[in-house]
Amino acid sequence: HYFRRSAKRYLLLFSSFVLVFIVFGLLQRWDLVYLMLGMLAGCLFRDIGWVLAVRRTWPFTVKVTDWDKVQQLADEKPTP
Repeated sequence: HYFRRSAKRYLLLFSSFVLVFIVFGLLQRWDLVYLMLGMLAGCLFRDIGWVLAVRRTWPFTVKVTDWDKVQQLADEKPTP
């Protein structure tokens, strides 16, 4: 669900990396292409790890959260 909601952000991330890959490839800077590939992989692994961590802890979070208080806070008007 998280990845579907973030599709536009991932499209922007991938398109910016592709542009950089093309520029570095045309300049034949393969070391920088590999560096950027590592950075892209790091971004993906970070997000996948976050989703897995939230997924593991979500049942506990649901049990200990006072949802009535959450709804009350969500219904309040923000103060300027």
